[in-house]
Amino acid sequence: MNPYDVKRAFIQTAVSHGIADIERAPHQTIRKLADWGCQFARGRFQKNFFASARSRLASEDSAYYTIIENLVRRVNHRTLRTFGINVGYNAWTMGASMIRDREAADGYNIPWLVQFRDFSGEGALNTAAMAKAIEEGETIGIYACVITAVTPQALRESCALAEKFPDHAFWILSDTACFSDIPDSTLTGLHNTMFVIRSDGAASRMLCAGLTGKGCLAALYAVYDSAADILSGRWKEGLADSKTSFFFFLADEHAGEEEQRRVADYAVQERETPSMPVFAVALFEDVLRVDRIISGEPCFLYMGDNGEASSIGQKGVRRSGNLLSLDFLALLRAIAPRVGYTT
Repeated sequence: MNPYDVKRAFIQTAVSHGIADIERAPHQTIRKLADWGCQFARGRFQKNFFASARSRLASEDSAYYTIIENLVRRVNHRTLRTFGINVGYNAWTMGASMIRDREAADGYNIPWLVQFRDFSGEGALNTAAMAKAIEEGETIGIYACVITAVTPQALRESCALAEKFPDHAFWILSDTACFSDIPDSTLTGLHNTMFVIRSDGAASRMLCAGLTGKGCLAALYAVYDSAADILSGRWKEGLADSKTSFFFFLADEHAGEEEQRRVADYAVQERETPSMPVFAVALFEDVLRVDRIISGEPCFLYMGDNGEASSIGQKGVRRSGNLLSLDFLALLRAIAPRVGYTT
């Protein structure tokens, strides 16, 4: 058993006890866990995360107590433990250390997360290629994946992919209609996955509440092209009915850099002083924010349904390649921003 396995086993035990203790004495336990995290944090991201958590829990009436209590009360505890460890340890601790070592050795930036966009199950990009990319990414520390599944078939295949990689964290984004013929057993059996449903009215809120009621991690997301779509607060309408603890903001292709910056700043503000017990995330910008903490420089990698891959580094500079003509590690070497990349 290697040192990472020992640490993971220790954390699994601590998290299991912590979840049980939150049910008995929520505020006291949550504060104790934050203090414990600050005490034992070693990496840059860990220190940043736990210091921020302790700050946000300083007030007894902080919305974060409600967010955590809702998660513990509503979500299957195995799912909470698995997803939390896959993100917090596999991706942000063990994976982050592997990424920094590889970046120092090879001289190019490595993202902590890979996104597969507009996956249809009918394009050139297929789950075999995605699985190969995930397997190769794991060897250099990438343990997280976002998939936007745009058809029922794509959602089924995305679930099968998540099941194949239990040590990875998956965020699967899809529309309400795509869930209509997915068996409950498929959804509830994925303990490493958060289902993120496009917010399109009462139907999406009902689906989100239904998944949460079955113990799944479920969230909503809104697509915007203007920051006003989000800053108006319309995304909050009826949100309590969804029973979710997370909401994601996703820029469409027409949203300019200034609009995305305003939404990212708004998401930070919502996290600092939540207007309701929901954790707000500006998907692209917050992925880069985490990557900047892990590596010192931001790097984002996404692949479209046609297999075309793009990396985004400092100042939004993009480089492109094709997953179908190169294996994943070769693709990263070819298109990832160089360490210290400032062009």
